[in-house]
Amino acid sequence: MDGMAVCTPQHDILSLVSDFVTNLSFHSLLTAFDAMAHAELPPVRTNLVYNRSKTYVAIVRSDGDNIQIVTGADRSQMEKRLQLCNTASDRNRSIACPPFSWTINARLAHFAPNVLRWYYTAAAKTGQESFMMGPSGFGYNFPAAIKPPSKQALFANSTA
Repeated sequence: MDGMAVCTPQHDILSLVSDFVTNLSFHSLLTAFDAMAHAELPPVRTNLVYNRSKTYVAIVRSDGDNIQIVTGADRSQMEKRLQLCNTASDRNRSIACPPFSWTINARLAHFAPNVLRWYYTAAAKTGQESFMMGPSGFGYNFPAAIKPPSKQALFANSTA
């Protein structure tokens, strides 16, 4: 039996890999994320022009669609970033605190809103962070393995 079958034997809509997250039922009772204060979004720059003579790099920390990673290794990494960005000088800021993207589980808004709030608060401190949904979409899963197709559509709609 492959790992997918063990993780989601029913091939259902969502698998929360959470062996280090023991209090999801407790977290779900906390204040909803949408009722919490949000960090202001930076203004969108509209004057950006692509320069084909330059090399562009994106730094992305992956696996944030996995809740155990978000509450463990990613939290430790964000704490290190906060320290580096806080101690960066104008001279070395682009190296010590470059723009950084994180994949993060959208389900945190329901299961652990305070965890999501912590990340947004940390991101507001550096001004260099951005967040995106993980590659599996709405939850840590393999969407193509979801059966029946109607549940695939539900998963896709939840992701959208």
